[in-house]
Amino acid sequence: MGKLPQKAQQALQAALRKARKWRRPPHWDGYEWQKELDAIAQASAFEASLRFDGRKDIPLEVFVFQQVLTALRNFPRKEGLS
Repeated sequence: MGKLPQKAQQALQAALRKARKWRRPPHWDGYEWQKELDAIAQASAFEASLRFDGRKDIPLEVFVFQQVLTALRNFPRKEGLS
């Protein structure tokens, strides 16, 4: 897998900092939950950077940040954890 652009990496880290403040679902070990958040965030950041269209009026870092947060918010719902 390739390397994320610096701005996308910064957006990924900012989204993870925000998500780590959220309440951990019951029945999840803290360490395992953090690993899962990291994996989801990394995958969604790569996907967002590939889907990014620079011709639109939204900066890469904003697009990646929003896409990562959306993926992280939706994960517990998909897994029936909320």
